[in-house]
Amino acid sequence: MSNKQVTISAIGFLFLEEMRKPSALVPFLSQKAIKDCFDNIVKLDNCDPFRYLSKVSASTAAFESDKHINVGNGLYWLKPGRTTDRYLVSVEGWRMLVWRAIREDQEGFDYPTKVKVNPDSERRAYSPFMRVDSDSYYELK
Repeated sequence: MSNKQVTISAIGFLFLEEMRKPSALVPFLSQKAIKDCFDNIVKLDNCDPFRYLSKVSASTAAFESDKHINVGNGLYWLKPGRTTDRYLVSVEGWRMLVWRAIREDQEGFDYPTKVKVNPDSERRAYSPFMRVDSDSYYELK
């Protein structure tokens, strides 16, 4: 507090943003999913994986409507409409963990049998999971 003015800490800004626009889930991407997005998915025309993941995690209805394939073991492939990008996710409480991001046009229609993840035994290989908002992506560009 200075001159009867108050400043908000970095944590305070996070809480303030969450109160302004609460979401059902918060997306966290594995190191492999971040690499998938930056190296491959963002190269697709009109494709913004970070904005999509923020949108689909904003409401339970959006998440449920984009579920494409239930892999089992708590994993789902998300499909954002008539596109080739696909996202392998699981939900842990309020976090939506994005394990992989692939392109069906590269992996083939049988991608669920080719791209497999076992969250119980392979978690260490995918950690750390980091929060990446669409706004953060534009700051990185």
